[in-house]
Amino acid sequence: MVVTGICLLDLHGKDVNYIENDGFTIDAKIPMFDSNAPDSGAEMVRSMARVLRDVTFELEKSKPDLVLSGFDIGGNFAVTVAAAHMNIPVAHIQGGEVTGSIDESIRHAMSKFSHIHFPATEDARNRLVRLGENPKDIYVVGCPSIDVLVNTPSINPKELEEEFGLDFAKPFVLVIQHPVTTEAMSSIDQIRETMKALQTIEAQVVFLLPNNDAGHSKIIEEIKSSGFTWIPSLPTLKFVNLYRNAWALVGNSSSGIHETPTLKIPAVNIGNRQMGRERAANVIDVPNDASQIQLAIKSAF
Repeated sequence: MVVTGICLLDLHGKDVNYIENDGFTIDAKIPMFDSNAPDSGAEMVRSMARVLRDVTFELEKSKPDLVLSGFDIGGNFAVTVAAAHMNIPVAHIQGGEVTGSIDESIRHAMSKFSHIHFPATEDARNRLVRLGENPKDIYVVGCPSIDVLVNTPSINPKELEEEFGLDFAKPFVLVIQHPVTTEAMSSIDQIRETMKALQTIEAQVVFLLPNNDAGHSKIIEEIKSSGFTWIPSLPTLKFVNLYRNAWALVGNSSSGIHETPTLKIPAVNIGNRQMGRERAANVIDVPNDASQIQLAIKSAF
């Protein structure tokens, strides 16, 4: 196991600690991001280049029979490209999905560098076939994060209410809003529209900080100065149990598309980040407009 990306950053909660606490053996840590670097698309490329270079040494050392890579994340993209060039078979989780941003390009590129495919749906499988992948190497397995949701043990809601200062009997909104890389310059305006909407509704609000795609720094600054409760990240046990008690998920995270149907809560999906994804009837799509976001959240309650 190689850990990289925001899992190593204090700003984003240093999730490497949660990985270790869960009992996994970490064989290597590859610093991907420079904390003093600019918040830009160019720095995203340089960060992937760092992993692409350094992971080759780990692959040479471990000589794996298979590289398991997933989704549309920069670090995963780097190891997928490296392994393919080193003639190591790559298995890719959740390829074939449409997401409406640079993430989609990364995801499809990873599929083309991979040899075994584990898509979540038949629609994704069919897209992989149209991309030229061998149907014999494609296995529809569903979304792995749903297994995590279903199998995570329950925490007494009273414990969570005390820890986070919440009352689950009253409306409670969990907010996860990431930058859209292709709209990085608009990130600050987009998060401000979301906050305007949240300030006009009677609900408890908890933000989880976004990833660090281009445009993230302004979002984090706005969240930290907003007066809303915010958390850099959470261990799986607490995150899932907090999620289970939310009245709605608001933002543009893929979690709103993939996981809220299982939790049976509404998802207010804002903007273009998840454009084109398959979605269930619980997803309410709205533009980056405060008045429409407000109406969507109220309808979710």
